[in-house]
Amino acid sequence: MALTKAATALITQRVTMLRYRTLAAHFRGQITKASEAGLISPLEFSTRLEAIGYQPDFVDAYSGDVDEYLQKKAATEAEKAAEKEKALVQRLSVRAALAAYKKEEIDLVALEAAMVAAGIPLAAATAYSALAKIASAPTVSEGIKLSPAALKLQAEKLDIKAAAEEFRKGLITDVQLHARLAAAGMPSAQIPVEVAYLTALSTKAPKA
Repeated sequence: MALTKAATALITQRVTMLRYRTLAAHFRGQITKASEAGLISPLEFSTRLEAIGYQPDFVDAYSGDVDEYLQKKAATEAEKAAEKEKALVQRLSVRAALAAYKKEEIDLVALEAAMVAAGIPLAAATAYSALAKIASAPTVSEGIKLSPAALKLQAEKLDIKAAAEEFRKGLITDVQLHARLAAAGMPSAQIPVEVAYLTALSTKAPKA
């Protein structure tokens, strides 16, 4: 049975409308990306949406959602930039303190205090200060510094000790402790045993 002209026209209209909606959604996505990238102004954003057929009430609501997203994104980026700047200042402070210690301008106590002031936890600062002392001290018999392998071993031991101390004081979780021990070079099979042992000893450790 052949379709009537009215039915054919209705089908054609519906297909055209579906195609239009698909194209409009595509262009809306492109316009949104351009706005989020700062390539067009808020006025251009809303104008383009209305130009491709979106109703003013939808444009107002959608523009508000995009503006809110952009504001949150800007705040997040500002926070990340501030954290990055803070980390740089801390790193330079610690680097300067280490350089001063190597030149014997400050002692080990001052070095540790400088690390703590820069934001390093006390237990870690104590461990890193001890490592700096080992690295700067010559051996008794040969009058040379420890080999890189020996220094690495000492660093791993001190990192493990610092992580265990921070965990016992409740400064890191058991998950963080596991990661710290792995990063310090502890064998993977030994880590769960060590975490369980330290957990049994600790009453302050927070749970992840």
